[in-house]
Amino acid sequence: MKNGFYIYDSASLIKPLHNMAVADGEKCRDLKTFVVLLAEKFSFPDYFSDNLDSLEEILNDMSWLEDNNFAIMISNYADFLKSEKPSRKAALLSLFAETASQWQHVPNYPGEEAYRDRADFRIYIERCPEAIEDLEELDIPVQGYLG
Repeated sequence: MKNGFYIYDSASLIKPLHNMAVADGEKCRDLKTFVVLLAEKFSFPDYFSDNLDSLEEILNDMSWLEDNNFAIMISNYADFLKSEKPSRKAALLSLFAETASQWQHVPNYPGEEAYRDRADFRIYIERCPEAIEDLEELDIPVQGYLG
């Protein structure tokens, strides 16, 4: 499977990974709550600060984790980040797309392979019209549909 976004119908179709953050959109209605969930699941270092720039830096490192397979699964997407401005959700989805691409294409620049190996980075979103609309609007391709 390629890195990137996948739409799923049933969570039972997704192989659980050690490095998988599972977010319920009903509980993650704001970015801070979601980022705290990621920080806890992926054991972010102490220097992490809860903003998108820091999140991008951390998600493109993950060197403190032993396994090079990372996944984020979002259920109840219609409620996910519902109390945020749409532009914040769009920025997060774009950040995930860019992070997935960077992990897929290591080395992204000369010498990167000396300290970073390719890794799997997938984002699974429960099927709903809002998810498909958001990804299409941002020109983010869906790598596959599980269901």
